[in-house]
Amino acid sequence: MDWKQNRKEVESEHTLAGFSGRFGPGLPRVSDGSLLFLMHLISKMREPSASQPETAAGRAAIVLNGSPLFTGGAGSGESNIRKWVLDNDYLEAIIGLPTDMFYNTGISTYIWVLSKDKAPERRGKVQLIDATDMFVKMRKSVGSKRKELSPQNIEDIATLYDGFAESKRSKIFRTEDFFYRTITVERPLKLNFAYTTERIERVMAAKQIEKLPADDAASLRSALDLQSQRSSGEVFTNRDSFSKHLTDVLNEAGIILKPAVLKVVVNELSERDEEGDVVLNRVRKPEPDSSLRDTENVPWDQDIHEYLE
Repeated sequence: MDWKQNRKEVESEHTLAGFSGRFGPGLPRVSDGSLLFLMHLISKMREPSASQPETAAGRAAIVLNGSPLFTGGAGSGESNIRKWVLDNDYLEAIIGLPTDMFYNTGISTYIWVLSKDKAPERRGKVQLIDATDMFVKMRKSVGSKRKELSPQNIEDIATLYDGFAESKRSKIFRTEDFFYRTITVERPLKLNFAYTTERIERVMAAKQIEKLPADDAASLRSALDLQSQRSSGEVFTNRDSFSKHLTDVLNEAGIILKPAVLKVVVNELSERDEEGDVVLNRVRKPEPDSSLRDTENVPWDQDIHEYLE
């Protein structure tokens, strides 16, 4: 469900009440309120009490689809909510159920088992149980519901949970194993520059050039065409050298361009070239090539530089 109709109230509680309210850790995207339900549920779970040890701390379970497990990258509302759940050690287990278990949808679903006072052996750990092929087929479908858990399936799942041991169907992880950093990997921009017919056409088609007075645009084309004939396919691999050469060509033709327009001309006369020099910015640092930009998810307990190596 989306929570658009409740957006004002939810955002107000998040902003004003913070962690004193239900939604302190963050807010998921408006199109999916699953993690709002999760935080609401956790807010209703009884806190452990040292003064009243006979009063059990809260435990709960909730059925969710797959999106709360993976939507939202590091730093997003969804990621911050998951991190809060793990930081507070509320998550005991996630049980993957078969598909076709519910009347109105056939998608995969998961049970999140929650506790505010885990057993000592479960602290700092999360159990994942694969029950996706533990089911019996129904004699007659009811909407999208074609499968159900038999009493034996339920007993088997409960036994896996209770046993809290590694097996083919049960995996145990530290909470830190779910944490990661998303880092941006940049690689330097390398270009070559040339006065070719194709590149000159790109220059003339650029919006900034089309805005020039007709006489100025015609003079620019004439100067570039003339240089194309003179250069006979010469290729420059250094932007600074080429920019100086282009400026001399324009000065010779009596053409004065604003710096922003000159930059457009230089860019349109360029192409990416791994053999070209690294393009440097004003402070002589490499400029990144946006087309080669990448992101990596680095495990929380692994050194970033070791990971990249």
